[in-house]
Amino acid sequence: MKKLVLLLVLGALFYIGIRWAQNVHEEASFCTLDGKICPNGAVVGRIPPTCEFAPCDTQKWKTKREGMVEFQYPDSLETTYIGAHEWPPQITIEAQQKACTGSTRKMNGKTYCINSEVGAAAGSTYITYTYETARGGNTVRAVFTLRYPQCGNYAEGPEQKKCEDEQNSFNLDALIDGIIRTVRVF
Repeated sequence: MKKLVLLLVLGALFYIGIRWAQNVHEEASFCTLDGKICPNGAVVGRIPPTCEFAPCDTQKWKTKREGMVEFQYPDSLETTYIGAHEWPPQITIEAQQKACTGSTRKMNGKTYCINSEVGAAAGSTYITYTYETARGGNTVRAVFTLRYPQCGNYAEGPEQKKCEDEQNSFNLDALIDGIIRTVRVF
């Protein structure tokens, strides 16, 4: 009986030793820390063991087709204070590139020409944006209007702070770059 118990204990130790040795020799999977900006502006990283980028969440995005142009856009900005006034963007494609008359910004390797027109009404500021970028010898243009409340109209306190924080953290450039990246011409 003692020999049987001793044999079982030795067998268990042998099994545990083998499993431990296998785990020690397995290499840990490390991925680079780069990120990919999704059409909705979110950033996703790489997932071990294959180090492919995590999928983007575009479930809440709609597809719009006007003539020969199709693109995807979020139905909602998912913001509390900033509102989409003229939305979705009007996407047009010009068969030529033109000189930029606004400010330029580089996003995800693309240079954008950005113009904005500011208007105001009853405690809010309305800004009409025009984003343009070159693609395949053409100019892709997105035009839309957003409403920004004047956060100072809220009583000083948490509501005013939330409004200001949202306006400061809203990444419009990444959102529009994501939309323009979905543009397809038929």
